[in-house]
Amino acid sequence: MVPLGRSCDFLAVLLVLLSFCWDAASNQLRQVFRIEEELPPETLVGTILTKPDFTYRFSENHALFAINATTGVICTTSVIDRETLPSDVINIVVLSSQPTYPTEVRIIVQDVNDNTPVFPEPSIVVSFKE
Repeated sequence: MVPLGRSCDFLAVLLVLLSFCWDAASNQLRQVFRIEEELPPETLVGTILTKPDFTYRFSENHALFAINATTGVICTTSVIDRETLPSDVINIVVLSSQPTYPTEVRIIVQDVNDNTPVFPEPSIVVSFKE
């Protein structure tokens, strides 16, 4: 008969190691960056986590962003107008060289008050009866 204490200790150590591996892997599966709209092209969005001797690319061509294949730096390629986007959240998949490790990049485009409100009259007088 196997002593119950030793197998429980082994199982506890195994679970702890697996949780560390899971945390490390999950930190690399999605990275979130925020950028304001209306910034000039070549504005830094962020840098993904990279591994030595790997190269990186987007899984699909993207009109608004480019990635440096060796450094993982993501920059804008044009001025982004948040109001013309279908969503203020842009999801991009980055692939590494062999072996391929996909990384999800979420870019949140933040609004800048670039549309000043326009009113039909410079001022309006309102009165209330008490």
